[in-house]
Amino acid sequence: MHICFSDDLKEWSDDQSLLDATEGWQQKVGGSSPPVKTEKGWLTLYHGVEFPNTENPDNQEWVGMGEYFSPCQFRYCAGVMLLDLEDPTRIIARSPYPILEPEESYELWGSVNNVVFPCGSVLLGDEIFVYYGAADTVCGVATAKFDDLLEYVLQFAK
Repeated sequence: MHICFSDDLKEWSDDQSLLDATEGWQQKVGGSSPPVKTEKGWLTLYHGVEFPNTENPDNQEWVGMGEYFSPCQFRYCAGVMLLDLEDPTRIIARSPYPILEPEESYELWGSVNNVVFPCGSVLLGDEIFVYYGAADTVCGVATAKFDDLLEYVLQFAK
């Protein structure tokens, strides 16, 4: 995942790597909704992708609903990190665990199975509303107390 900067939202420069893929549910990472400015830093959501066990294809997790079963080809989840206010290229904290993952039937089954993909967020009062695509078929919204989410990610500060 990269970050770059603009003074006018037309010309962009200083493209640099911000977040590297790791393992588990973050084998591939990418941007999500716009960051939210807090006193502690920029609270930023992102998506991560987990790929199946490619070393042993016979040992795949199979998911099913009713009579339809298929191997999980991948799983999209949402993560959270906190970026420095003055230098947003510096990650202050990043959760090693997803804050949102496919669990409901409409997230597990659709045009593309096993997907929650956050696209926008709104801070209303003390709650954050995270709008996300589910299985590339429907839109969902998840809510959390904003201070709880901030406190959660800060426990993973570097």
